[in-house]
This record gives sequence, C-alpha cells and structure tokens, in this order.
Amino acid sequence: MQTQMIDLTSAKPRPVPVVETPQSLVLACTRAAYRTALADLLQQAGFSMGSGAAEPAAGQPALLTQEQVGPMGDWPDWLDEHPKAHVLLLVALPSVAVARRLQEGSVPKTALADWMASAQDVLDVIRSQRRRISLMFAEPALAEPQAFVELLSRRLQLTLQAVSPEQQVPDLPSALLRLMAENAIWQSADARNIAAELEANALPLADSELSQVPAIDQVFTEYRNSIDRKARAAQELREENELLLEQLQRVQQKMEAFSAEKRAIEQQLSAVEELKQENELLLSQLHQVQEELEGQLLKTKAAEEKLFQAEKVASTSTNDAQLKDLQEENDLLLQQLHHVQEELERYYLQSMQPKGLPSQYSAQLEAAHETIRAIYNSYSWRLTWPLRVFLRIFGAGPASSKKAPLPDNLEAAEATIQALYNSKSWKVTKPLRALAGGAGKK
Repeated sequence: MQTQMIDLTSAKPRPVPVVETPQSLVLACTRAAYRTALADLLQQAGFSMGSGAAEPAAGQPALLTQEQVGPMGDWPDWLDEHPKAHVLLLVALPSVAVARRLQEGSVPKTALADWMASAQDVLDVIRSQRRRISLMFAEPALAEPQAFVELLSRRLQLTLQAVSPEQQVPDLPSALLRLMAENAIWQSADARNIAAELEANALPLADSELSQVPAIDQVFTEYRNSIDRKARAAQELREENELLLEQLQRVQQKMEAFSAEKRAIEQQLSAVEELKQENELLLSQLHQVQEELEGQLLKTKAAEEKLFQAEKVASTSTNDAQLKDLQEENDLLLQQLHHVQEELERYYLQSMQPKGLPSQYSAQLEAAHETIRAIYNSYSWRLTWPLRVFLRIFGAGPASSKKAPLPDNLEAAEATIQALYNSKSWKVTKPLRALAGGAGKK
C-alpha cells in the first residue's frame, strides 16, 4: 500500500505559529493512558523512537518520551541544554480533567482546585519556553488523528505521512459530569482565566464536539440510561437476593436436618456411654464375686488341709487301733440307732399324735424330720466325721457322736435344724457346697 503524504500546499492556511524544525521531539502527556496511542500516531506519521537528542534519521526528528527528559519542572533547563529539541505537550480539556476528578470521587470544589493547580504548573512551563513547547488538547487530537498530524506538520514545518483516519476514542467521563465540570469552571473567575489561557496557548485544532459543552439531549440520554442501568441493577440485585434467600433457606433446612441427626447421634452416644458404665459396673461386681469365690476356695483348701493334717495326726497317734475300733463300733451303733430311731419315730408319730391334729402340722413336722435326716446323710456331714471324732477325743467337741432322736414337735425340730446349720461341721463345708452348687448350674 503506497503511503499518502500530506499536501501542505493544498491545505487551507490556518493561523498556526511555526517554529524551527527540531532535531528531536519530546512527546509529553499529562494523562499516561493517552501516551501509547499518541506515540503510535506519531510513528505512523514518520517519527522514529530515539534514545536522546541525536541527529534526526531520514530528515525527521527523533521521537523521545517524557521519561527520557524528566519531570516538568526540569524542562526549561533541559531545553536550554538541547537547543535543537522541541516538546509536544498534550493536556486534557479543562472540562474533561475536572469531570474525571469528579468521577474519581472528589467533590466539585476539590476537583476544581486540583485541576487549577496542575494547569497552573503547565502554564508556568509554557511561559518560560513558549517557542520551545507546543501545547495541544489530547482528547480532540485522539478523536481527529489526521487533523492532529496536519497541525503538527505545520507547526514544525515538516512533511509527515498520512495516518489512519480511524478515531482513537478516548476514555471520557459521562456528559453529565462534563456539564457539571463546565459549570464549575464557569462559576469561578480564576478557573475561567486559567482555562482561557490554556485555550489561547494551545494549537488551534479543528473544532471538535469534545471541546464543546455537552448537548442537553446527550446529557438527558445519559441520565436516562444511568437511571435505566440503576433500575436494571436494582432488579438484578432483587433477583439475586431472592436466589440467595432460597439458597439460604435450603442451607437452613440442611442445617436443621444436620442438627436433628447430630442430636440423634448424641443420644445414641449417651446410651452407649450408659451401657458402657453399666458394663463396667457389672464387670466390677463380677470381679468382686470372683475375688470372693477365690477367697472361699482358699478357705476351703485351708480347711481341707487342716482336715488332712487332723486325719494324719489321728492316723499316726498311738490310739490308731482304738480309733479304728471305735469307728467300726460307732458305724454299727449308728446303723442300729438309725434303724431304731426310724421305727420309734413312726411308732411315736402314729401312737402319740393327738386326735384331730391338723394334717398341715403333721406335714410340716415330717418335712422338718426329712431335713434333719438329709443333713445327717449329706456328704458335708459325713465328710466332717473325722473332725468331730478328733474334737471329741481331745475334749473340744460333744461327748457323744450319736444322732439325737427326731423331735416330736415342730418347734423342737426347727430348733434342731437351726443347731445343725450353726454347727462347725456344717459351716466348715459351706464352700464345698457353694462349689458343688455352682458346678451343678453349669
């Protein structure tokens, strides 16, 4: 594609003060967001980036950045050191600069004061180097790139290449904020003077809508659009709130179900804990019973040992023969005595029972007699016979080992049963009976 050159001879003359063509051009902009777009435009027009105030390449000035020169307050000294250099300074339109500060949250008074201070710094630099600094407004330059390049070419007496006519739409505050900014500037005499001086020092770009006061229709449209956006945002917020409320209700339901499940688990854990305590109590009781049984077993073993020692003493004494004879005689006498006692008891009960004695009384007496006979015939009573013999020989037991006759009345029979239960022979064999009873249950 052939590059189109700007024909300065055919362009309509404009009152643009010209300066000597520089060897280097410094691009400076008070808004950093605009610098890249402006640098691209200048490179399209034929400028090439340079590293300092060097000789121009191919007849065009070298393009330097603001960072290569330093802060605005150092420009006058730098320009004095580089007489062949020129500064192209682009600033925001007064109304745009104030509106942008309002957009960032400043109150009108503060926004206006901040802009006036920064604009005053720009004017101070321009006053000191009026022929070495070219001032232009950034927003119209981006909106009308071809007019911007043509104006710069006239100012610097250069032949520049045509650039793309596509507008670089700047990021502007709303029309309502710009109208408020225009009103704020108009109401302050100092602000009006500063704005007027900036306008007078700026190169005269073609009139642009951006440099004019926003039309009332545009302001009203933006206002209505803002209301509509707020209404839509409010509706979206309501819908979002309803959705969040539904989600919250579902979460609450899940939490309630979780709480119920947690309570059920806690109840189960409590029941398990109670069962555990009950099991521990039963285990403790079982251990206690086991210890008691072990104690009884030890006592029984001790009693058996004593009986064994007693039998051993009795068998090894000088009275072995006498004890044997006495044992045989006692066995014979006991058999005879038991036989006679049984006959006498039957005879006695038949002959001595009063007439009209209640059958219940007879049954109770007979049951008592059976208990006495069961004690005499039990293994425990027969097992302790050597002990009774030993005690009788050494004078520590009853004088006779013969069984007493069965009592003839219920009171005497119950007293005899109680005496037998309280006897040493019966007590000493209690562990054996306990063991025999436990083994029988298994």
